[in-house]
Amino acid sequence: MTFAGRPHPLGLLRFAVRFFIDLIVASVHLAWTAFRFRYRPRSAVIAARLAVRSDLNLTLCG
Repeated sequence: MTFAGRPHPLGLLRFAVRFFIDLIVASVHLAWTAFRFRYRPRSAVIAARLAVRSDLNLTLCG
């Protein structure tokens, strides 16, 4: 696996901040759902075609 490019510190910082915000929001949502009685969350399976060239990229995306 090769990496063509260089990391950008500002982009990495933005990614890290967004990741942790989404992680906190998802955790709060999950806790809220777990403690709500008589609530049955809907579930679904989503299928999407991906335009990737390798099995590694497909696995990482999944």
